[in-house]
Amino acid sequence: MTVKTPLLSINELSVTYGSGTDAVKAVRNLSCDIGCAEVVGLVGESGSGKSTVAQAILGLLDSDNSAISGRIEFSADNVLAYDSAQWRAVRGSRIGMLFQSPESSFNPVTTIGEQMLESLCWHKALSKAQAKTAAIKALSDVGMPRPDEVFHHYAFELSGGMCQRAALALAMSLQPSLLLADEPTASLDVVAQAELVRWMGRVQKQRQLAMLVISHDLNLIARLADRILVMYQGEILEQGPTRSVLENPQHDYTRALINAVPRLTKYPSISAGESLYQANTEEVQS
Repeated sequence: MTVKTPLLSINELSVTYGSGTDAVKAVRNLSCDIGCAEVVGLVGESGSGKSTVAQAILGLLDSDNSAISGRIEFSADNVLAYDSAQWRAVRGSRIGMLFQSPESSFNPVTTIGEQMLESLCWHKALSKAQAKTAAIKALSDVGMPRPDEVFHHYAFELSGGMCQRAALALAMSLQPSLLLADEPTASLDVVAQAELVRWMGRVQKQRQLAMLVISHDLNLIARLADRILVMYQGEILEQGPTRSVLENPQHDYTRALINAVPRLTKYPSISAGESLYQANTEEVQS
């Protein structure tokens, strides 16, 4: 599927780890576009290459242990040609990242507020007073209880859900146009998952944010994504609008992913996808 005005365009991306007989091709000739304000879900089992795609987009792959070919364009710039100074200017301020483990997103010996101040002062050239106001507002915007108190807390003093919400606030405080979310709910309980997804959806709509949501959880993707890319062994096997893919999957692997979602009752392949989509979209609308 072609996006009319892509914010992010990936063309024939391949990533290989190692060399010689030990070489592993983690991503194979992957191409996709993400439009402005569009949410794309990248799904697949563990080891399919999903996180490698996100790391390539942000220039986080170890150049000594990986080989990258293809082209990644963000706002028409080929980011694979960026130097370290250009990457520092782009990471955070233009492309945000929400990692799988919320606790590892923060320095354990520095408060949440201090880390938000550092990012805001560096990227936005704000004074400390201005940065503090912006940080507390960002925490409030993602539904953080008592944001002025959380500002002074350390990451280990917060629950997993609150910590991931603080990570979302940190990413959003810099006002990126694209957010990469890599398994953002994987380490959370079901209540915290539902709350985080709800706030991610609200933030995306309010700010018209483009998002790439990476997950093996089809429930999460059904709630957030406009389009789905199904990935297996480094390749895209199927892609299309969320409803179309979930209700009428064309590839056997997509059907297997849908049927792997735990349910209280059994459904045939197509009905399972339809039920999955309807249940999650109804929850978001409510």
